[in-house]
Amino acid sequence: KNKTMTTIFKILGTVNDSDTYFCNYLANRIASSVEDVKIDFSAEFEVDYLLKIEAFKRGPLGSKFMHHKALHFVFRNDVPIGDINAFIELAGNVYNLEDPQISNTILFNRSVREDTYQLMATNKRPIVYMQFIDKAIGNRSPPLIFETIYIELYSDFCPKACDNFIKLCTAGTAKHYLNCPIHRMVKNGWFQCGDVVDGSGKYSCAATTKTIQDESFSIDFGLSVGGVVGYSNSGPHSSGSQFFVTLGPCEWMNQSFVGVGRVVQGFSTLRQLNSLKTSNQVPDKAILISSCGLAPMDP
Repeated sequence: KNKTMTTIFKILGTVNDSDTYFCNYLANRIASSVEDVKIDFSAEFEVDYLLKIEAFKRGPLGSKFMHHKALHFVFRNDVPIGDINAFIELAGNVYNLEDPQISNTILFNRSVREDTYQLMATNKRPIVYMQFIDKAIGNRSPPLIFETIYIELYSDFCPKACDNFIKLCTAGTAKHYLNCPIHRMVKNGWFQCGDVVDGSGKYSCAATTKTIQDESFSIDFGLSVGGVVGYSNSGPHSSGSQFFVTLGPCEWMNQSFVGVGRVVQGFSTLRQLNSLKTSNQVPDKAILISSCGLAPMDP
C-alpha cells in the first residue's frame, strides 16, 4: 500500500485578525475531509508578524510577499498560498469543500478578544494602550477613527522610564497624557506627543519629578516596520513626558534617545497618522489622546 504524503498547512497571523482564525477553521475543515493533514497555527502580536513578513520579502520567495497586506498568510508544505481569498479558492478547487467561504464570524471575533487578552495578560513586560481621537468629532467634517495602539514597555531595560510612562498613561498624578495632542509629525520618520502642560511641544515634565535619568540606550530605533517608542529630550538626562513613535527605520536615533517600548498592535493607526496632512510638521487635524492606561482590558 502506498503511503500518503502528509500535507502541512501553516497559518501565520496576528491575534487581532479574525481572518487568521477563519484560515485555521478552514484548514481544520480540510483536515476532517481528507487524510494526513496537519496544521501549524500561530497567532501573535502584529509587530512580530510584520517583521516575519519583512524577512520573507528579503528571502528567495520574496516576490510572493512583496504586495501582501493582510494580517495573515497561509502556506501548504512551505509553499506560499496567500491570504484568506487564495485559501478559500484552494479549498474549493483542490479539496472540493462545499461553500468554503461560509463561517461563524461571531466565533472568530470572540477568539480575537479572548486570545488578545490572554497574550497580553501573560506577557512578561507591561503593556499600555493608547487611543487617539480626531477632535473634529461633533463638527461638520467627518472625523478619523483610529484603532487602539498597544505598547509593550521595556521594563527590563529601563524600569524608571517605564514607570514614568505608566504613571502618565494611568493618570495616577496631576500630569497625564489624556487630551495631549500630537504636536509634531515627520513623514515616514516619527510623530511626537506628550506635552502635558499645554500641548504645544514646548514642555516635557516627568510624572513626579521634573525629568528622569537616562537609564539605557540599548534599544534599536532602526526597526523596519517602525513603532519604536522613545522619550524626546533636549540633552542628557532631560527626558520627561514627551515621547515619539517611529514610523519607519530611524537608526540615527540610536545612542541618543531612551527607547521605552514598542508598538505591538495598532499599526493601521501608525499608517493613518503618517498620511495626515501637515504644515511645518504640525498636523492640520487636531489628534488627541482620548484614552490610555494599562492593558489588558477585559475581553
